[in-house]
Amino acid sequence: MKTGDLDVVYFVKAFPSSDLRYSIRSVAENLEFHMLYIYGGKRYNIAPDRYYKIMNQKGATKWDRVRNMYLEVCNNKYMSEDFILFHDDFFVMKHVKEIKPEYRGTISEHINDMRLRYGNKLSEYTKLLINAEKLLKEAGKTTYSYELHKPFIFNRKKLKNILELYPKAHCIRSIYANYYEIGGKKVNDVKIFGKKANFDWKCEPIISTSDVITGSDNEYWNYIKKLFSEKCRFEA
Repeated sequence: MKTGDLDVVYFVKAFPSSDLRYSIRSVAENLEFHMLYIYGGKRYNIAPDRYYKIMNQKGATKWDRVRNMYLEVCNNKYMSEDFILFHDDFFVMKHVKEIKPEYRGTISEHINDMRLRYGNKLSEYTKLLINAEKLLKEAGKTTYSYELHKPFIFNRKKLKNILELYPKAHCIRSIYANYYEIGGKKVNDVKIFGKKANFDWKCEPIISTSDVITGSDNEYWNYIKKLFSEKCRFEA
């Protein structure tokens, strides 16, 4: 889908520790879009087009907080009907004017990858993947995993329908994309997890970093900071 008329939406922690400005600089420089929104928290030096402050709700898990932000976006009648969801560890490295559907394989394959990475003890996230797969199978839908570390395009009305149909579910990207049969291309994930990337990261238009990378002295973070060293229009 062409991105020029779509709004960019960031979901950010209530008290962010990440250096969001480099992600936003990359978006301002390399992505065609309409307006920039932030939901959650932000530092004083960030000035998006619209900011919706959302503090941590007592007793809510981080997954619940994400669902709540999804609902806030769905009910925002001033936003574009289709919007691009971003996170603060996504970086647009080259000019992008179109985002196409992509998935990383089946949810079963994703679960196996998680077990190989973290062992047979099921993490909370792996349990959420298992539940999403179960719900999709019950609905007679495909079970691809769209849980990539890349921006994703949602339609607000369709997203709200998913949240109402599955009020306790998470892994919303995968449920949404399989339910509405958006298809797409199978790709490898572009998140740099450790100290050595397992893909040719300089060839990718969009990459993602982990906490191991962001804020430390390494070739990836130093490259990103150098590439986006200039302030953009969304900085106070």
